Amino acid sequence: ISPAGAGVEVYQLVEVDSRIEMEIGVKERIVAVEGKVVHSQAQPNGHWIIGIEFDHAQEELVEEFF
Repeated sequence: ISPAGAGVEVYQLVEVDSRIEMEIGVKERIVAVEGKVVHSQAQPNGHWIIGIEFDHAQEELVEEFF
Protein backbone atom coordinates (compact mmCIF):
# COMPACT_ATOMS: atom_id res chain seq x y z
CA ILE A 1 0.00 0.00 0.00
CA SER A 2 1.15 3.53 -0.74
CA PRO A 3 -0.42 6.99 -0.85
CA ALA A 4 -0.98 6.53 -4.61
CA GLY A 5 -2.30 2.97 -4.73
CA ALA A 6 -2.33 -0.59 -3.46
CA GLY A 7 -1.78 -4.18 -4.50
CA VAL A 8 -4.62 -6.47 -3.47
CA GLU A 9 -5.18 -10.24 -3.69
CA VAL A 10 -8.67 -11.08 -4.98
CA TYR A 11 -10.47 -14.34 -5.72
CA GLN A 12 -11.75 -13.55 -9.22
CA LEU A 13 -10.59 -11.72 -12.32
CA VAL A 14 -10.97 -7.94 -12.21
CA GLU A 15 -10.35 -6.35 -15.60
CA VAL A 16 -7.76 -3.61 -16.09
CA ASP A 17 -9.40 -0.15 -16.20
CA SER A 18 -12.26 -1.33 -13.92
CA ARG A 19 -13.35 1.17 -11.29
CA ILE A 20 -12.89 0.07 -7.66
CA GLU A 21 -14.32 1.35 -4.39
CA MET A 22 -12.94 -0.18 -1.22
CA GLU A 23 -12.37 0.45 2.45
CA ILE A 24 -8.99 0.02 4.11
CA GLY A 25 -8.69 -0.53 7.85
CA VAL A 26 -6.01 1.74 9.30
CA LYS A 27 -5.47 1.12 12.99
CA GLU A 28 -8.91 1.90 14.42
CA ARG A 29 -10.20 3.85 11.41
CA ILE A 30 -11.72 2.90 8.07
CA VAL A 31 -10.50 4.87 5.04
CA ALA A 32 -12.72 4.79 1.93
CA VAL A 33 -10.79 4.94 -1.35
CA GLU A 34 -11.67 4.91 -5.03
CA GLY A 35 -9.48 4.20 -8.01
CA LYS A 36 -8.95 2.09 -11.08
CA VAL A 37 -7.29 -1.24 -11.72
CA VAL A 38 -4.00 -0.68 -13.54
CA HIS A 39 -2.86 -4.31 -13.69
CA SER A 40 -4.23 -7.76 -12.97
CA GLN A 41 -2.09 -10.89 -12.71
CA ALA A 42 -3.24 -14.50 -12.27
CA GLN A 43 -1.55 -16.45 -9.48
CA PRO A 44 -0.80 -20.21 -9.36
CA ASN A 45 -3.34 -20.65 -6.53
CA GLY A 46 -6.19 -19.40 -8.76
CA HIS A 47 -6.33 -15.97 -7.12
CA TRP A 48 -5.42 -12.66 -8.76
CA ILE A 49 -3.17 -9.79 -7.70
CA ILE A 50 -4.54 -6.44 -8.85
CA GLY A 51 -2.84 -3.07 -8.75
CA ILE A 52 -5.13 -0.18 -7.89
CA GLU A 53 -4.25 3.44 -8.58
CA PHE A 54 -6.18 5.73 -6.24
CA ASP A 55 -8.03 8.70 -7.77
CA HIS A 56 -6.49 11.03 -5.20
CA ALA A 57 -3.48 10.70 -2.92
CA GLN A 58 -4.75 9.36 0.36
CA GLU A 59 -3.46 11.73 3.02
CA GLU A 60 -5.08 9.65 5.78
CA LEU A 61 -3.01 6.65 4.70
CA VAL A 62 0.15 8.76 4.63
CA GLU A 63 -0.50 9.93 8.18
CA GLU A 64 -0.95 6.37 9.46
CA PHE A 65 1.62 4.40 7.46
CA PHE A 66 4.40 6.74 6.35
